[in-house]
Amino acid sequence: MSRTAIGLYSPEIDKKLLEFSLKEENNPIRKSSKAIFDEVALPMIAKIYNDYKSYQQVVESLLKEEVLYLNHDFSEHIKEYVIEKDDVEVNIQVIGNKLIGDARIGNFWMRLEIDPLTINIDRFVEQLNKDCGHNEAAIILTCDEKHEIQITFPKEKMKLTLSE
Repeated sequence: MSRTAIGLYSPEIDKKLLEFSLKEENNPIRKSSKAIFDEVALPMIAKIYNDYKSYQQVVESLLKEEVLYLNHDFSEHIKEYVIEKDDVEVNIQVIGNKLIGDARIGNFWMRLEIDPLTINIDRFVEQLNKDCGHNEAAIILTCDEKHEIQITFPKEKMKLTLSE
């Protein structure tokens, strides 16, 4: 069983750099941490799994597709993968108070649904349409707040349609 979430995500490597830059009180970057976040934050769709078995089955299925390339291995349970733009597509649509869509990774499909959509997605839409440092988006798979897979891809492959 899983649920879907939408928002902005600061990649683990950028969090580490930001933490480092904010350590020194007099560091001028400290004053612009929001500007840094705005530059590095990725529009993100997350699948949050309630049980480890379901999470692990999806991760194994994705790895069998052989389209994910390990980019950062932060720990045994937190990894970032990248994917070629032809091997991924995310199509989401907001209709009234509901988000529906699909994500394709290789030949693996995930259904995305948030009903009701209870957050304001203006910031997500702004970041998706903005030209910024990475111009990437992410799909996050997570379980128990201990296990996380981040799949990063060009944000041009994430399409959002807003309908009434």
